[in-house]
Amino acid sequence: MLLRTTPARRFDLARWLARVLCVVFGFVGLLPFVTEAVLVFAPVQEWAAAETRAILKRELGIEATYEARLHLVPLRLELRGLRVASTDGEGPALEVERLRVRPRLFSLLAGRLDLGDIEVDAPRARLVLEDGRIANVAYRLPEQSKRTRPATRSPFGSLSVSEARIAVRSGDVSVALGPFDLDVFAEPGNVFEILLRSTESSLTRARTLTSTGARVVDEDVLCRLELRARLDGKDVLVRRLAATGVADLNPHPGTRPSCTVPEEAPERVELRLWRFHAVMREQGMPYLTGGLSVRAPLALAGRAGVSLPLAGYARFSGEIQHVGRSRIPELRGELEGGGIALEGYRLARTLRADIDVRSDVVRIPRYAMTFADGEVVLEDAEIEPFAPGVPIRVARVDGRGITFPGLMRDLDVTPNTVVRWDLVETHVTNARGTLSPLTIDAELRGETKNFEVFDRAFHDPLRRHMIGVPAAALRGHVGVRPDAILFYDTRADFGQSSLYVELVSVGFKNQLAIRIPPGSRLDLADISPLATLTMKGKAELDVALDGLANDPLLTGNLKVQGLELAGFPLGDVHGAKVTFRPLWVQFSDIQATKGTSNYTVPQAKLDFETRASLLVEAIARSDALDLVDFFEMWHFDEDPRFDAVRGRTAVNAAIRYVLGGPEDRCKGGLLKVAGKLAAHELDLYEEYYDGGEAEFDFLWEDFAAGYRGFSLRVPRMVLKKGRGPPTGPLGSSPGGRCRSGGRPGPVPLASPI
Repeated sequence: MLLRTTPARRFDLARWLARVLCVVFGFVGLLPFVTEAVLVFAPVQEWAAAETRAILKRELGIEATYEARLHLVPLRLELRGLRVASTDGEGPALEVERLRVRPRLFSLLAGRLDLGDIEVDAPRARLVLEDGRIANVAYRLPEQSKRTRPATRSPFGSLSVSEARIAVRSGDVSVALGPFDLDVFAEPGNVFEILLRSTESSLTRARTLTSTGARVVDEDVLCRLELRARLDGKDVLVRRLAATGVADLNPHPGTRPSCTVPEEAPERVELRLWRFHAVMREQGMPYLTGGLSVRAPLALAGRAGVSLPLAGYARFSGEIQHVGRSRIPELRGELEGGGIALEGYRLARTLRADIDVRSDVVRIPRYAMTFADGEVVLEDAEIEPFAPGVPIRVARVDGRGITFPGLMRDLDVTPNTVVRWDLVETHVTNARGTLSPLTIDAELRGETKNFEVFDRAFHDPLRRHMIGVPAAALRGHVGVRPDAILFYDTRADFGQSSLYVELVSVGFKNQLAIRIPPGSRLDLADISPLATLTMKGKAELDVALDGLANDPLLTGNLKVQGLELAGFPLGDVHGAKVTFRPLWVQFSDIQATKGTSNYTVPQAKLDFETRASLLVEAIARSDALDLVDFFEMWHFDEDPRFDAVRGRTAVNAAIRYVLGGPEDRCKGGLLKVAGKLAAHELDLYEEYYDGGEAEFDFLWEDFAAGYRGFSLRVPRMVLKKGRGPPTGPLGSSPGGRCRSGGRPGPVPLASPI
């Protein structure tokens, strides 16, 4: 039997090497899982947390507590319940629900700090700043070596912060941000893409007004914020920024506004940027270019040190550019606003303007605003803000539908003006001047209507007409001064009248001044009636008026040819002094002629401040009054009973005319004339007398009834003829009834009859 033998195997090095490598790689592949199992072991986690806390304490001086989790698959560090204590005893300075860092292993192995992706969930920070440092956290910053070169790449790849809230207080300013989300993506070369989204945040600031020393509190709200930007060193590109908020315009504390205010509310604040590029400079304003839209209440100017009490809002939307060639950026766009006021001056209910700012010159091709119940359109304006005096030029300003009451209201003169006046069209051209000091002059022409002066406010239902002009054309000049609006060298033409007005000054503090020099012509029919008193005559006058708009004093001189009042032809007035205050007009030193008779009126007063619509009281005197002229004054010439009465007399009479009120029972006017006559020559019904004297009392109660509506009482009369004058009373009562109780004296037969 033959024995078979197995040949001995040869040693296979490659095979053994493969087996060894499989075992090695198996252990290498198992190592992360083993390490992960070791790392999640509680004592190891506590050791890692303690070591990192010690490093923070040693390097930065910060005391923090948290739970640390280190994972190798994939490599990440996770901190939970991060808490940094504060030093002010008001709670933690920082709380983070979870902080997760995913560093890049190979970058770390290459010796570069690369934290990779960082995620921060629900951080809560409370910081107190003093002198630019955080005062409620104990910390120290590591010293930087002067040899350290600036980093050329970011220490992280991305940063994601969600549901963050930050409260910052510095002195009298407190800011509460959030909740907000922040995403930052790093690119090579320290370039960052930033996305920020925030909901309601608040800003609180206490300050002291320099003008009054009062303490006020601003409590503003940022309602929404969205930002997409790219940061490359000093180069900032804002792809899109949209922010809305509400400013607190109430100075008292506890008045924080709500984000639900209407879109048109003046306190709303809006800011939008698009394609906005800024390059920061070491000195001066950064280079800027891009799209800009900003809306803000004008009252915020007070927070910037502007002491003007502004109200309303303004919005600008357009393009901005600044490349360092001018002091202010170049702007092109549209400006709009509403409710704009300066203290009590309501400057514009709405406005819309085209703005073009270039080479430090502000150009306004068109500006339209609603003002004083009408519309004002400005064209081709230029302002040089940095030139001496701040020159301003305006080619044209057109006004339509402006009312005088609206003008007085919006300029804070008075809401209760006694003047109603419609400035149908006004055209101001060639305006020139400066803004500092405020001195602007221009040419003016306009068409007006419905000029009317009342005895009380124009809107009072009990107002009464005083004087008015249906329509007038204006030609002259207008000026603006720091204290008033001026109309000067202006002519007003209406009807048959032409008034040259040297000056009308409407002061911003309710003052009013008017100057009309001699030479102006006024047809009284063009301004009739005066209250209810009809007027006729061709007048020449000069006037000066001064005082408050609601209580001015007017003085002047007057001449009238063919004066007629209430239908009574009173002749020609060669001279008279006039004094006017609201509700009364007083005349003095009146020198007048009626026909061939001269007479004077030392004093006359038109009073509108009684229960009657008009009360006229006057004293009239004449040394040689022709009775024919006297009868014509009062329309007695229309009564045939006076046709045979002729003569010349000296007269001294008191005249009282009442229109309206309880005294005027017939509502057509009441005339009383009482006085004394001293006849130089007298012809009564073809009976000639050497003279005579009489006392009379005349009362005309019903003008419509003619001579049947008056009564005449002559309690004493003396007619001189021969040696014995006839004496006795005479009378005439309503209805035309006459009576006499005269007693004739002896008359020589040789006396003419």
